[in-house]
Amino acid sequence: MSLASVLLVLASAQSLAVMPAGQAFSDKESDIAAKAYMSANGVSLDTAKRRLEVESELPSVIAELKRRYSDRLAFVSIENMPDQHLVVGLKGKMMEAVRHFRVSDSSIRVEFEEGYPYTEKEFSETMHRVVPLVVELIPDAVSVDGRPELGMIDVSVRGADVKSYEAAKRKIEEAAKLKVNIILGRDPFRNSAYTAGGAILTANGRMCTSGLAVRHKLTKVKGLLTAAHCDDQLLYSNYGHEVGGPQVMMPLTFQDALFDGSHDVQWHSLPAGNTPLQQVFAELKGEYQTKALILIHADLPLHGLLCFRGARTGFSCGTATSVQHAPLGVCGAAVCAPTWGRVEGSELACASGDSGAAVFNKSGSGYGIAKSAENPSDSIEKGSCKALTVMPFGKVADLNLDPV
Repeated sequence: MSLASVLLVLASAQSLAVMPAGQAFSDKESDIAAKAYMSANGVSLDTAKRRLEVESELPSVIAELKRRYSDRLAFVSIENMPDQHLVVGLKGKMMEAVRHFRVSDSSIRVEFEEGYPYTEKEFSETMHRVVPLVVELIPDAVSVDGRPELGMIDVSVRGADVKSYEAAKRKIEEAAKLKVNIILGRDPFRNSAYTAGGAILTANGRMCTSGLAVRHKLTKVKGLLTAAHCDDQLLYSNYGHEVGGPQVMMPLTFQDALFDGSHDVQWHSLPAGNTPLQQVFAELKGEYQTKALILIHADLPLHGLLCFRGARTGFSCGTATSVQHAPLGVCGAAVCAPTWGRVEGSELACASGDSGAAVFNKSGSGYGIAKSAENPSDSIEKGSCKALTVMPFGKVADLNLDPV
């Protein structure tokens, strides 16, 4: 495995080599992100790069819109056709005028669509009722996705005969008061720990990827995140400045974990003298450098471009197609809740070993950690990954943690 494919939240100490300061994406990484955007939206490379610069500054605008319209808000989505703009869905019939925001020397238009039957909270409550019903009525369902921007619910199934699902579909639509779309021929999700050995976070031959850096609100102890379905006793690996240079390894100390319908996260402290930094690892011109994650957001941006570096698959990007995603069968003994993010795209790579990796955008805003993948071949090639499940960082607060 190329060391360039590794994601690390770095540990620095007086006894260890000090890593370089956080850098912007390399030209190669910027091109990978732009190519993913081009593939999803059918625009030129220059247009993709320009739009990604704008998109990287949209979180503050989206947060303001959510606050301003909190009593009526159905969703906020980033739209890219026929041009780049935001759409705000609102419950009720009261009209709102088009607004404009200045972002990255560009004017971004905000359009409002009225008449949605649910607020964001009400849609979420509906999804929480629907997911157990889907599990009961459709045994071969592999995921459920809320699509408030379309006023519907997607149910992905393994089967190929749509007629066999018609009775269940009618019952679900009656319960949800929403249209249900059955998507045929999908594969089940698998949590992405890897049983082959040799990686960033290892235990008993299993591999995962280290994620964001956190601090306990009460004790102030700092540590690293990964997925809870990874082993509790983990060995952390860090690399020096040069590619192929000496490897630093240290045991981590398990602190706490949550693994249920809406959580798949654990955190570990480091040995004394080591401090976790909110950075991701990259290989640039034969040396290891890092990119700082400056802002950490609680929720994923609907239709935004998100990237990550998995321990096996390296750096790749895709589009957040749903932020009310339930990947069935990968939440331990619990039924997965519709609180996860779903990322898709022809340039996306995700496979076993990537669990726990930080998910972020081009500007260095962190959004969550990787959980599971729809990838039956487990190939690391781009395009083999049909969908990546992401746990939003907001769920980490339930472990009494803040980002470093």
